Amino acid sequence: MKHIDYYFSRAVSLLFLGLLTILCYCAGMTLNSHATQFYKLFDHPQIFVWVIAFVVMIGSITWYRLTNHSVRSKYPTTILLVALLFTLQMIVLFALHPVQITDAYIIRDQAAAIANGTDQQINYNTQTHYFIDYGNNYFFLTLCVVFYKLLNLLSISDDILAFGILNVLFIDVSIWFGYRFINCCRKDLTSTYLLLCVLNPLNYLFIHWSYTCTWSLPFMTGILYLYARSRHTHQPVYRWLCRLAIGICSIIGLYLRPTILIPTIALLLILSIRRLFQHKHQVQSNQHPLYCKVISGICLCALLVLCFCGIRYTAHYYAPERSGNFPATHWLMMGLSADGTFQLEDEQYTQSFQTKSQKVHANLGKIKERLMDYGISGLTRHTLRKLAVTWGDGSARYFLRTGENDRVQPLTLLDSEQTDFMIVYCQAFRLATMLLAAVSLLSKHGKRLEDPLFPVVLTVFGGIVFYLLWEAKAEYSIPFIPILLCLSADGAQTAQSFLHRAIPAKRIRHTMLICLSVTIFLTLCAFSSFTVQPVTQKKYSVDVHTENFSRFINMEQTNISTISQTFYARHAFNTLKIRAKANGTDSNYALTLLQNGQTLYQTKLDHTAIADNYITLSIPVQKPKKNTRYELKISASDASKGDGILFGYRLSKTLGNYPGSLHLDAGNVPYDLFLQVYQEQQVPYMSISSYLMFAGLWCSMILLIFYCWREEAFTVCDAI
Repeated sequence: MKHIDYYFSRAVSLLFLGLLTILCYCAGMTLNSHATQFYKLFDHPQIFVWVIAFVVMIGSITWYRLTNHSVRSKYPTTILLVALLFTLQMIVLFALHPVQITDAYIIRDQAAAIANGTDQQINYNTQTHYFIDYGNNYFFLTLCVVFYKLLNLLSISDDILAFGILNVLFIDVSIWFGYRFINCCRKDLTSTYLLLCVLNPLNYLFIHWSYTCTWSLPFMTGILYLYARSRHTHQPVYRWLCRLAIGICSIIGLYLRPTILIPTIALLLILSIRRLFQHKHQVQSNQHPLYCKVISGICLCALLVLCFCGIRYTAHYYAPERSGNFPATHWLMMGLSADGTFQLEDEQYTQSFQTKSQKVHANLGKIKERLMDYGISGLTRHTLRKLAVTWGDGSARYFLRTGENDRVQPLTLLDSEQTDFMIVYCQAFRLATMLLAAVSLLSKHGKRLEDPLFPVVLTVFGGIVFYLLWEAKAEYSIPFIPILLCLSADGAQTAQSFLHRAIPAKRIRHTMLICLSVTIFLTLCAFSSFTVQPVTQKKYSVDVHTENFSRFINMEQTNISTISQTFYARHAFNTLKIRAKANGTDSNYALTLLQNGQTLYQTKLDHTAIADNYITLSIPVQKPKKNTRYELKISASDASKGDGILFGYRLSKTLGNYPGSLHLDAGNVPYDLFLQVYQEQQVPYMSISSYLMFAGLWCSMILLIFYCWREEAFTVCDAI
């Protein structure tokens, strides 16, 4: 039994390696799964050659710099990586301004009402059943109320930008904790870890999604950092303070996002096994007496109990406990549905019961029924599908939350049809991190429990196992990614050491020379295709394009005769695109576009106008001035019943702070019509001056990188 720690760590490592192998396959299968327009990027293959050359050049020089730097150059490298990360985050934060369309929108809306004095507590009489059914975000709601009160105190009105800044803080603090953890365990991995954090797309794409997924990030990495600090200190008081901080983070996690408990459970397992089976001669002679440890333990438990009571009181300050909240069995039941994702039928089934005990009994019955239906083979296939959903898709479906922008034109790589490039990058990065983590595990095969990175292995392994049981969702993997990158950094260094021995540096330089020569040649040959041949471009003014949260209005069933949507266009436009689908009957509609109350465009619609679930209308070019108010009206004719076309709308204020929103007859509702407003035109991909400037900068970069590849250049940099 004295080697139980060896068998435990080896079993976990082998199981985790098996799961990573499956996840690598799942991640490879999800490549390009959401990128419906990806093929259009191949209209200009020169772009891909440039991108590949850029990645090879910059990646190789950065990799060489990180893995061969001296101690003196380590700190400048760290500062440059941190500066690059922060710069990219600021670009995304201030260039994009998307609107929340998930649970966070409902919670923040209620938090703002409480902070402004409209409500004293959660208003359970609203049209949404969210707070009646879901009781897992009460503490998050309280934190949002406090933040809104702070914004009111400072007279800050732009709450979306303020929450984005707060989200950047949470993300960067988690990266800092991860960096400090790596620095305590393996100092040689710090620069590689920071490089992976800079390359991690989720550090930018979820800046505007201020929710428990991102707010829990510093707690996940902070627990591991505090554990590493307590292991590396010889001061008993500091060690007990670290333990107290770990307990407080765990208690906060219990009410913020319970998965924060997973690293705590992992550490408790490691400590328990280590304490139970350590040899007596390993006990240090200078340890404090037993009664001192007992007193310290009692004080620690008392402080944690007080903290638990305080957090619990805070969580329910604005949200009195209700017996009707969904129990944990609801998500276990939903996890056994088709692919484990959210199912409206399951939610309605649980909602049909009044008390929590009734819901638990009903959920358990459904769970037993589905397990019997699956059988062993069916449950295995179902588990693989859930793995692919939660961990295989590295984009975490970010494109559902970056569709709208009420400030400037969205960045084309993050929004509109060109979002496909970023989706594929996210998925490729996830696949790479999984492969590197697998390489790290292979290099540590047979290591004992004392491996400093074993808490990382056990934490991510625990997260994967937990979501095999829970509801599946791609966003659920986000809190574990910074921890996974710690393991990937070790795998990257292991792979680099192998490649350094297997491939001579001279051969790499020759490959680089060939790649750069081809790039320069294509740059010269591609002049006409970029500056002469026209391509179709769309410049969006309004872009509500995410279809996943759409609903449809049946004008006959709801007794609605007129639908109107107010919007403000940022740019000139000549196309209107409306989400719609035919309902099997023929009805006529009158569509009118008004500008400041004046009619600009009118047409008649029927179900034949629908193509690919959209109605696309070409109108005369409109060049709006600042604050020009447009209104789109759709009316059913008197002769028809108004049920021939179902018009799409979405359950959130997707058009930002535009007044008016969606009107159904005379009623103003907090939804928006599924609308796209843009100008479609044929223009060259680049102007001649832009192309010449781009080519000149590219050639300058090539010369700079060739110089940096010389060993004496690194010697000079290290000396400086």
